[in-house]
Amino acid sequence: MKAVMFLLPLFLSPQEDPAARAKRVAQALEWFSDGDPEVSQSARRELLLLGKEALPAIEKKLAEKGLLEHARLLRDIDHGAPATDPYALPEEETATAKVDREHVEKYIRSKYSEALALARKNQYQRGLDMSNGILALEPRSEIADRARQLRRYCESMITQTSLIEAKVVQEKLAYVAGEPVTLTLRLKNIYKKEVAIRYEGAEGKVPEGLAVIEVESSIRTLKDESVSSSRHQEFPFEGEIPLATGAQWERKLQLDTIFGLPDEIEVQTVVINAWTQPSKIETDGLNITRRLQFEPATVKLVPKRYSHLVEKPLEWLPKLIESSPAQEAWVCVQLLAGEEKRKGAEILIHALEKVDNRLYLPALEKMLTELTGEKLGTDPRKWSEWLAKQGQDKKKK
Repeated sequence: MKAVMFLLPLFLSPQEDPAARAKRVAQALEWFSDGDPEVSQSARRELLLLGKEALPAIEKKLAEKGLLEHARLLRDIDHGAPATDPYALPEEETATAKVDREHVEKYIRSKYSEALALARKNQYQRGLDMSNGILALEPRSEIADRARQLRRYCESMITQTSLIEAKVVQEKLAYVAGEPVTLTLRLKNIYKKEVAIRYEGAEGKVPEGLAVIEVESSIRTLKDESVSSSRHQEFPFEGEIPLATGAQWERKLQLDTIFGLPDEIEVQTVVINAWTQPSKIETDGLNITRRLQFEPATVKLVPKRYSHLVEKPLEWLPKLIESSPAQEAWVCVQLLAGEEKRKGAEILIHALEKVDNRLYLPALEKMLTELTGEKLGTDPRKWSEWLAKQGQDKKKK
């Protein structure tokens, strides 16, 4: 309505005085730069109707302000663009067309795969944008839950790589059952300016920060059986965390490790996730509301009877193969990490070639799969070929 009332005087007659016409063109140009989109678009239509008579005034305005939209308007007038309403619906009637749901799902899945590939290439913003688009188009798609999970991941990684780096830090990989497990929550400012993380408190109480620690413990056996248990605990801390550029905040917590799993002979793999929801993150004059997801930690809980294996599992592994029950070697394999996994695989492949007890072969295969993620059976040649290929790929890198 505002735009219509403003532009009523602009309906010009051919007999209008040129000076008055020029004045009205100038007024339309002012409204064209108005922050109200309705006023701006109505003025645009009127200027297009005036056509080339408005060009001198537009050129003058362009010289004064250098506005991009005025340049676009000049091109539209010069090419005789129609004065259509940009807010009107298109004339094509496609809304009633029937769409094959199978085709829709295929399209959504293909776009999800693209978004996932982008996230894996560390292009988190594009992955986030595509995830949001998928959920906007088809919120009830069969893969909507996976799209939401991807969206949360991308949003978290954008924060982790550009604003606040959040981690759960462990002191060591393996603990003997019953030994206290101490972890550290760490927040580091990786932004170019100071950041303040703030929390709100209940009415009448001092603001208090809170991290939710989500823990899942699982056991896998040589017989390929598995069982898991999960729990969560809460960790309170101060309600305001100021961080200068490059500075970090740390708080230690002790993990509750009683999960009720059959842990007399099996190693427990414990994955620790944590998150916190600040009321706001203040930086550079901006207030950001975003959940901070901590990079997880993974620790191993080892039964007391195997405590001697914790310190040097790689040294113990070749000594235990065939000389003791496979369970002890299995414990060693689960304690290997990083480059030790490759060395452990070499030991096991060599054992496949030399082992005397054929009944031991399935256990060796299971251990190799645990270390490599590959399922190549008990044929040592296949494993040797795989190992050689890994060495070649490593040299190329």
